[in-house]
Amino acid sequence: MTSIGEYTFSGCYDLTSVTIPNSVTSIGNYAFDNCTSLASITIPNKVTTIGVGAFEYCNGLTSITIPNSVTNIDDYTFSDCNNLTSVSIGNSVAGIGNYAFAGCRSLTSATIPENVATIGDYAFYKCYGLTSIDIGDGVTSIGNSAFWECTSLPSVTIGNSVTTIGEWAFYNCSNLKSITIPRSVTHIGNSVFFNCYDLNEVYISDLEAWCNIQFDGDFFSRYHLYLNNKEITNLIIPESVTSIGNYAFAKCYRLISITIPSGVTNIGDYAFWFCSNLQNIYCYAEQVTEIGNNVFENSNYDATLHVPAASISAYQAAESWKNFKEIVALPDQASQDEYRPFVEEGKVWKVGHVQTILDNSVNVVDYYYFDGDTIIDGKTCKQMMCQRYVSPDYSNEYGTPTPSLTKVGAWYEEDKKVYFYNEWQQSMKLKYDFSLAANDTLKFLTDGSSPFIIGPKQTGGIEGFKGVYRDIRMCGDEGQSYHDTFWLEGVGCLRGPIRNPCDPIFGDPVPEFLMSCTVGDEVIYLNDDYEDGATPEGMGARKKRFDFTHTIKIQPKSRIRKGEEQSLYGEYNDQQLGIHLDPLDDDYLVSITDETDKNVYQKAIYAGSIVALNIDISNFTKGHYTVTVENSSEYFTGEFNAQTTGIDVDGDGILTAKDITAIVNSIASKTIDESIKSAADVNGDKMVNIADIVRIANKIMVTDSLTTNP
Repeated sequence: MTSIGEYTFSGCYDLTSVTIPNSVTSIGNYAFDNCTSLASITIPNKVTTIGVGAFEYCNGLTSITIPNSVTNIDDYTFSDCNNLTSVSIGNSVAGIGNYAFAGCRSLTSATIPENVATIGDYAFYKCYGLTSIDIGDGVTSIGNSAFWECTSLPSVTIGNSVTTIGEWAFYNCSNLKSITIPRSVTHIGNSVFFNCYDLNEVYISDLEAWCNIQFDGDFFSRYHLYLNNKEITNLIIPESVTSIGNYAFAKCYRLISITIPSGVTNIGDYAFWFCSNLQNIYCYAEQVTEIGNNVFENSNYDATLHVPAASISAYQAAESWKNFKEIVALPDQASQDEYRPFVEEGKVWKVGHVQTILDNSVNVVDYYYFDGDTIIDGKTCKQMMCQRYVSPDYSNEYGTPTPSLTKVGAWYEEDKKVYFYNEWQQSMKLKYDFSLAANDTLKFLTDGSSPFIIGPKQTGGIEGFKGVYRDIRMCGDEGQSYHDTFWLEGVGCLRGPIRNPCDPIFGDPVPEFLMSCTVGDEVIYLNDDYEDGATPEGMGARKKRFDFTHTIKIQPKSRIRKGEEQSLYGEYNDQQLGIHLDPLDDDYLVSITDETDKNVYQKAIYAGSIVALNIDISNFTKGHYTVTVENSSEYFTGEFNAQTTGIDVDGDGILTAKDITAIVNSIASKTIDESIKSAADVNGDKMVNIADIVRIANKIMVTDSLTTNP
């Protein structure tokens, strides 16, 4: 016996068991249709085809294993098997037909192997119990209404080969909260997530690919869009994008600003529909960008539209663009386009480490900084030191790192080329060449490793950074490449200067990440996820620009949990006042006055080139202070209280070498007095060391009056 014909056992309601001989290679259409009492069945390993509706309405089946010999699951094969809870799909199945598992309301999970290329229309329609679905990387298309009303499904990760998601594919998946969409997707049908009321997180990894997706209609009600796990609130369209598709960012209600490069020539219908919280749009096209129907409909036309100065009148006359109440000239780009060097005096990198990839707790923090010059091969290089801090709560089975101060090497920069001298190998190697054009390749190492492809210059796409950055991809086989990291001009890799600096991409140990990069009191990069912050009370609080939280940083912090929102505008503790300048893009004057209105700090800055200011207030006299940020058209204020930390060790009211001597003597005697320890621990790490002495010495040098009130 080699086959079971069509309808052979159809309607055998009392049939409870069947043994199919191993010689059978095919099961015909509707062969066991409506065998409602059939409790189990074993499909032999020689079966290659299972016909349409073969096990439809077999309500007694609780599990099924489809052997590796089967090449296709046909339409309706297991539809309305109400008690089917699990299914194992063989590795040779190339497609899942229309309605194949529709109405299997007890099915809880399904793994679709990588050999499956297509998921048919309504394939898992009304599988109410489905709580997980693993879509393999071989799947290229998901059919219309494929997961319609899978009401228990909490999240979905779309496989990396899917190009098409059919209309209504996840309709009424009421428990769906997040979805991951790969860069391979080129077409998303109409109303894919309609009635998914809890779904508000969409994760993507390629913004250019997202802009080029063909959307047939509205994505869904409203949502948060995450790029590489970072929510997009300030959208920067990549320079490589020439058009933005229909509905691409419709109902992204968390968007605050949009930057559209000059190369974009077309914006599709409804592209920014219902982006109701927009505050600024920066459009760099001198010729008015062609715009579709209702692009900004129901968005905030009170937002400011920034366009080239020579094109203001053209935008004021153009359809849709003219609806914005305020159309102004783009800010002067000269200072932003000016190259920012990597080697700068007073620059400090803060690099955090986590114990494992799964553990988000930051237990070790390294501070990298330049300390003096050295001559190497006739070149004047900057020596780099690394000060390591370790949380007292940190321990692991492999041994806990200890606080340390080490020399890691030296840096040299010339003609936008950055070189690193490796102390261990005693060799100078090119670290990065920022003069390269887009799509040029560069071998960071000289050991024959694959080269890296350098992306085009981009501005503003990395949160916590306002400068120019480059995308870096490693070359693979047959010219393919995969994304590795970004290089930030003047800052370095997103992992920062690392303890194995001859490798520009991968850190040692892993995982590690750059927390901040500062030059003096100017913050040029800041990773807010690992910094203390505050939660603004509603969107209105954002306009105040200041939202301080009294938190003393005495040990490394942990990553904030997803869903928490923190201030982008300011924080303070007893040591520092932090003013975040992310929304600002102009020349500003920052000043601080005490209770008598005496000015104790003043700095003129161009806020378009830095992220924040970190103002040292550890030496401010105890009292109440007012800080203002202003330009010709705006004026914002904030208030804070300062507590003197008493670094005037000998108590004479001034800072002198005597204070440093007292600290050094106490350290040398190893019996440091608690009062001196409390006074001298300037950076709050519960230790007194060279870093504290350097900070006190710097205060003495920069304070004209040498009093404790600067």
